[in-house]
Amino acid sequence: MQANEIAAQGTRNGVKPLLNVYGNVQTRGSSLVPYETLGSTGTDFSTPNPALSQGGLRLSTIYQAGVQLNLPVRNRLAQADAARDEIQVRRAQGRALKLENDIRQQVENSTIALETAHEAYAAAVESRNYQQQLLQAEIDKFAVGASTNFLIIQDEAYLAQARSTEVAARSDWMKAQMSLDRSLGNLLEKNRITFDDAVRADIR
Repeated sequence: MQANEIAAQGTRNGVKPLLNVYGNVQTRGSSLVPYETLGSTGTDFSTPNPALSQGGLRLSTIYQAGVQLNLPVRNRLAQADAARDEIQVRRAQGRALKLENDIRQQVENSTIALETAHEAYAAAVESRNYQQQLLQAEIDKFAVGASTNFLIIQDEAYLAQARSTEVAARSDWMKAQMSLDRSLGNLLEKNRITFDDAVRADIR
Protein backbone atom coordinates (compact mmCIF):
# COMPACT_ATOMS: atom_id res chain seq x y z
CA MET A 1 0.00 0.00 0.00
CA GLN A 2 2.87 2.39 0.75
CA ALA A 3 4.50 1.56 -2.58
CA ASN A 4 1.26 2.34 -4.42
CA GLU A 5 0.91 5.64 -2.53
CA ILE A 6 4.45 6.64 -3.54
CA ALA A 7 3.75 5.78 -7.18
CA ALA A 8 0.49 7.74 -7.11
CA GLN A 9 2.27 10.74 -5.61
CA GLY A 10 4.79 10.65 -8.46
CA THR A 11 2.14 10.53 -11.17
CA ARG A 12 0.14 13.30 -9.48
CA ASN A 13 3.23 15.49 -9.63
CA GLY A 14 3.29 14.99 -13.41
CA VAL A 15 -0.02 16.84 -13.69
CA LYS A 16 1.12 19.82 -11.65
CA PRO A 17 3.01 22.85 -13.03
CA LEU A 18 6.79 22.62 -13.06
CA LEU A 19 9.01 25.51 -11.93
CA ASN A 20 12.76 25.49 -12.63
CA VAL A 21 15.24 28.07 -11.38
CA TYR A 22 18.71 28.07 -12.91
CA GLY A 23 21.91 30.09 -12.72
CA ASN A 24 25.14 30.16 -14.72
CA VAL A 25 28.53 31.86 -14.40
CA GLN A 26 30.94 31.97 -17.35
CA THR A 27 34.45 33.37 -17.60
CA ARG A 28 35.55 34.31 -21.11
CA GLY A 29 39.13 34.77 -22.21
CA SER A 30 41.24 35.22 -25.34
CA SER A 31 44.03 33.11 -26.77
CA LEU A 32 45.25 35.86 -29.13
CA VAL A 33 48.48 36.43 -27.22
CA PRO A 34 51.75 36.85 -29.10
CA TYR A 35 54.59 34.39 -28.57
CA GLU A 36 57.63 35.46 -26.61
CA THR A 37 60.95 34.88 -28.33
CA LEU A 38 63.74 33.48 -26.22
CA GLY A 39 67.45 33.73 -27.01
CA SER A 40 69.06 35.92 -29.69
CA THR A 41 67.25 37.10 -32.77
CA GLY A 42 67.20 34.61 -35.60
CA THR A 43 67.30 31.46 -33.53
CA ASP A 44 63.51 30.93 -34.14
CA PHE A 45 63.18 29.49 -30.62
CA SER A 46 59.95 30.74 -29.04
CA THR A 47 57.59 29.75 -26.21
CA PRO A 48 53.86 30.52 -25.74
CA ASN A 49 52.56 32.78 -23.05
CA PRO A 50 51.84 30.83 -19.80
CA ALA A 51 48.26 32.15 -19.82
CA LEU A 52 47.47 29.98 -22.85
CA SER A 53 47.80 26.78 -20.81
CA GLN A 54 45.09 28.11 -18.48
CA GLY A 55 42.49 28.77 -21.17
CA GLY A 56 43.68 32.14 -22.32
CA LEU A 57 43.68 35.52 -20.67
CA ARG A 58 40.64 36.50 -18.63
CA LEU A 59 38.72 39.28 -20.32
CA SER A 60 35.19 39.18 -18.81
CA THR A 61 32.76 37.23 -16.56
CA ILE A 62 29.13 36.61 -17.58
CA TYR A 63 26.40 35.91 -15.02
CA GLN A 64 23.09 34.36 -16.11
CA ALA A 65 19.97 33.46 -14.16
CA GLY A 66 16.41 32.65 -15.04
CA VAL A 67 13.12 31.02 -14.13
CA GLN A 68 11.34 28.46 -16.29
CA LEU A 69 7.67 27.63 -15.69
CA ASN A 70 5.91 24.75 -17.43
CA LEU A 71 2.12 24.75 -17.31
CA PRO A 72 0.66 21.44 -18.57
CA VAL A 73 -2.57 22.02 -20.47
CA ARG A 74 -4.87 18.99 -20.74
CA ASN A 75 -2.08 16.49 -20.24
CA ARG A 76 -4.40 13.54 -20.61
CA LEU A 77 -1.62 10.96 -20.44
CA ALA A 78 -0.42 12.22 -17.07
CA GLN A 79 -4.02 12.52 -15.84
CA ALA A 80 -4.73 8.93 -16.89
CA ASP A 81 -1.61 7.69 -15.12
CA ALA A 82 -2.57 9.58 -11.97
CA ALA A 83 -6.11 8.19 -12.05
CA ARG A 84 -4.82 4.66 -12.61
CA ASP A 85 -2.40 4.88 -9.68
CA GLU A 86 -5.12 6.37 -7.49
CA ILE A 87 -7.30 3.35 -8.26
CA GLN A 88 -4.38 1.09 -7.37
CA VAL A 89 -4.04 2.86 -4.03
CA ARG A 90 -7.73 2.38 -3.27
CA ARG A 91 -7.55 -1.27 -4.23
CA ALA A 92 -4.55 -1.76 -1.93
CA GLN A 93 -6.40 -0.01 0.88
CA GLY A 94 -9.40 -2.26 0.28
CA ARG A 95 -7.24 -5.38 0.39
CA ALA A 96 -5.56 -4.20 3.58
CA LEU A 97 -8.95 -3.48 5.21
CA LYS A 98 -10.26 -6.89 4.16
CA LEU A 99 -7.15 -8.54 5.60
CA GLU A 100 -7.62 -6.67 8.89
CA ASN A 101 -11.27 -7.76 9.06
CA ASP A 102 -10.33 -11.39 8.32
CA ILE A 103 -7.68 -11.38 11.03
CA ARG A 104 -10.07 -9.77 13.51
CA GLN A 105 -12.70 -12.40 12.71
CA GLN A 106 -10.17 -15.21 13.08
CA VAL A 107 -9.07 -13.90 16.46
CA GLU A 108 -12.66 -13.55 17.67
CA ASN A 109 -13.59 -17.04 16.47
CA SER A 110 -10.47 -18.52 18.04
CA THR A 111 -11.20 -16.75 21.33
CA ILE A 112 -14.76 -18.07 21.40
CA ALA A 113 -13.56 -21.58 20.52
CA LEU A 114 -10.95 -21.41 23.30
CA GLU A 115 -13.52 -20.37 25.90
CA THR A 116 -15.89 -23.10 24.77
CA ALA A 117 -13.15 -25.74 24.85
CA HIS A 118 -12.04 -24.63 28.31
CA GLU A 119 -15.59 -24.86 29.64
CA ALA A 120 -15.98 -28.31 28.07
CA TYR A 121 -12.74 -29.45 29.70
CA ALA A 122 -13.82 -28.10 33.08
CA ALA A 123 -17.14 -29.93 32.72
CA ALA A 124 -15.31 -33.14 31.78
CA VAL A 125 -13.13 -32.86 34.88
CA GLU A 126 -16.20 -32.42 37.08
CA SER A 127 -17.88 -35.38 35.39
CA ARG A 128 -14.80 -37.56 35.95
CA ASN A 129 -14.67 -36.55 39.64
CA TYR A 130 -18.37 -37.33 40.01
CA GLN A 131 -18.00 -40.75 38.39
CA GLN A 132 -15.00 -41.48 40.61
CA GLN A 133 -17.03 -40.59 43.71
CA LEU A 134 -19.88 -42.83 42.51
CA LEU A 135 -17.47 -45.72 42.03
CA GLN A 136 -15.95 -45.22 45.46
CA ALA A 137 -19.43 -45.11 47.00
CA GLU A 138 -20.36 -48.31 45.19
CA ILE A 139 -17.17 -49.98 46.43
CA ASP A 140 -18.01 -48.93 49.99
CA LYS A 141 -21.51 -50.34 49.60
CA PHE A 142 -20.08 -53.57 48.23
CA ALA A 143 -17.84 -53.82 51.28
CA VAL A 144 -20.91 -53.96 53.53
CA GLY A 145 -22.82 -56.24 51.18
CA ALA A 146 -25.17 -53.57 49.80
CA SER A 147 -23.97 -53.75 46.19
CA THR A 148 -22.92 -56.21 43.50
CA ASN A 149 -19.94 -56.77 41.21
CA PHE A 150 -22.04 -55.79 38.22
CA LEU A 151 -22.71 -52.32 39.62
CA ILE A 152 -19.03 -51.80 40.43
CA ILE A 153 -17.96 -52.86 36.92
CA GLN A 154 -20.63 -50.60 35.48
CA ASP A 155 -19.36 -47.61 37.47
CA GLU A 156 -15.77 -48.42 36.44
CA ALA A 157 -16.87 -48.34 32.79
CA TYR A 158 -18.56 -45.00 33.36
CA LEU A 159 -15.38 -43.69 35.01
CA ALA A 160 -13.22 -44.88 32.11
CA GLN A 161 -15.56 -43.16 29.68
CA ALA A 162 -15.43 -39.96 31.74
CA ARG A 163 -11.61 -40.07 31.73
CA SER A 164 -11.59 -40.58 27.96
CA THR A 165 -13.92 -37.62 27.58
CA GLU A 166 -11.62 -35.55 29.80
CA VAL A 167 -8.57 -36.41 27.69
CA ALA A 168 -10.41 -35.49 24.48
CA ALA A 169 -11.64 -32.22 26.00
CA ARG A 170 -8.13 -31.33 27.12
CA SER A 171 -6.81 -32.05 23.62
CA ASP A 172 -9.49 -29.81 22.11
CA TRP A 173 -8.59 -27.10 24.62
CA MET A 174 -4.89 -27.24 23.65
CA LYS A 175 -5.80 -27.16 19.95
CA ALA A 176 -8.00 -24.11 20.51
CA GLN A 177 -5.14 -22.38 22.35
CA MET A 178 -2.77 -23.10 19.45
CA SER A 179 -5.35 -21.82 16.97
CA LEU A 180 -5.63 -18.57 18.92
CA ASP A 181 -1.85 -18.20 19.05
CA ARG A 182 -1.70 -18.75 15.29
CA SER A 183 -4.35 -16.07 14.74
CA LEU A 184 -2.44 -13.66 16.98
CA GLY A 185 0.81 -14.43 15.17
CA ASN A 186 2.83 -15.53 18.22
CA LEU A 187 2.61 -19.31 17.82
CA LEU A 188 6.31 -19.70 17.04
CA GLU A 189 7.39 -17.40 19.86
CA LYS A 190 5.38 -19.32 22.46
CA ASN A 191 6.95 -22.55 21.27
CA ARG A 192 10.44 -20.96 21.31
CA ILE A 193 10.92 -21.39 17.56
CA THR A 194 13.06 -18.69 15.96
CA PHE A 195 14.48 -18.18 12.49
CA ASP A 196 17.12 -15.60 13.37
CA ASP A 197 19.96 -18.01 12.58
CA ALA A 198 18.38 -18.85 9.21
CA VAL A 199 18.02 -15.16 8.36
CA ARG A 200 21.67 -14.57 9.26
CA ALA A 201 22.65 -17.71 7.30
CA ASP A 202 24.39 -18.97 10.43
CA ILE A 203 22.58 -22.20 11.21
CA ARG A 204 24.17 -24.25 13.97
